[in-house]
Amino acid sequence: MRFIIFRRCFAAAAPLLALVFLASAAHAQSRAETLRYITGASVNTLEPNVPGSTREAFALSMSTYDRLVSFGRKQLNGKWVFDLDTITGELAESYSVSPDGLKITLKLRPDAKFHDGSPVTADDVK
Repeated sequence: MRFIIFRRCFAAAAPLLALVFLASAAHAQSRAETLRYITGASVNTLEPNVPGSTREAFALSMSTYDRLVSFGRKQLNGKWVFDLDTITGELAESYSVSPDGLKITLKLRPDAKFHDGSPVTADDVK
């Protein structure tokens, strides 16, 4: 009796099992698509604006995702420093400052996308 019940269950489940085994397998990223970041200190967050975030966390975040804007760079006494007078867009293609200097309006790049291909919207930034 047990054998007959097992046989009926297996016959009913066989199409589902075949579908599971024939479905395409998930593909792992190749080595070229893998970010490797080696540091002697800890990366304590992926949110660089959190108080107490380490320099390593900031450096990793800059290698991982785009910001709205960034400062330019310039050489000062033989060292590269941020140029606070030069703002360049990353996710924002342009920006404008209100006449009173209290509001900044950013225009997002139309081709800005998340890693999964979905578009970055103003609500995401907000």
